Amino acid sequence: MADMSYERMKEAARRFLVPFIRARGYLPQNLSAAKDEIRMALQEWESSKEYIPRETYDYVRTILIDIHNLLERQQVAEAVSKMEAIWAFMMTKAFGPPEKLPYIASPFPQGFPQEMKGSILKGSRVQIPTGSLELKNRFGNEFRNMILEAERGGKGEDEVGAMICQSPSGEFHLGRVCWGTKGEVHVTDCHDLKPYGSFHVHLHGSDVFSPQDLEQAIDREQISCIGYMEAGIPTLKCVTPRKYYDYTPEAKIEIHRALDKAAEDIRSIRRNPNSPEARRLAEGVRKKLYDIERLLDVYETHI
Repeated sequence: MADMSYERMKEAARRFLVPFIRARGYLPQNLSAAKDEIRMALQEWESSKEYIPRETYDYVRTILIDIHNLLERQQVAEAVSKMEAIWAFMMTKAFGPPEKLPYIASPFPQGFPQEMKGSILKGSRVQIPTGSLELKNRFGNEFRNMILEAERGGKGEDEVGAMICQSPSGEFHLGRVCWGTKGEVHVTDCHDLKPYGSFHVHLHGSDVFSPQDLEQAIDREQISCIGYMEAGIPTLKCVTPRKYYDYTPEAKIEIHRALDKAAEDIRSIRRNPNSPEARRLAEGVRKKLYDIERLLDVYETHI
């Protein structure tokens, strides 16, 4: 019985931590989304009351309410400080005194590096995929033009993209611009250079990598980027697919299971897109894909 109670407590903590950490990813830009995630975290915490020691339950619940109130008043720095306090408290509960804590990077850093200003972070960690800033700085205009051209319907509903190539000295080059069909584009051609990754446009504000995007990226790319319009602004999002290989075999299996389930749900949505079930599945798919993006150190910025 004790083992069962412990497992339930662990599961309760896991369900709570998912929206709690996600809330940090929306800050400082998207206060509304962050508040929604904190409310969800609070609901998960309250629904798990019977599995959590009373002192722990009361402490975390009180701070969650404080965080929501601080966000209501747009006091982001104070809210993040309290998020950090909850994280430190949970780590101490899990591992004991600070000197016994394993090295786990906090998902609640107090500030953003200078180069991250103006970025939109939906991930739980402030970690920039290798090369993404250089790609933005070197090819931001080209990415922007591809996004705008595709959205203007330059070739109907077709998508557009290009390979990201690397010279023997490590310098990045952009391959030939390729046009595809609605919802699909195959980018090719690095000539004599080494293929490093790819960029392609998602139309109509679709801001999440598809299951196929992520599977192909994990199989063959060092970096994978998409572009789309967010609130009228061309936006770049990149992930580091090789990050996948840092995880345990069990975690890798779970990633592929989640991608397979997301792809299956997308097929169901397409069969009956206007049904209530399709809307429910669509929200679940987005959450699954956002979670996988975070595992691959997602970075998102206006260009």
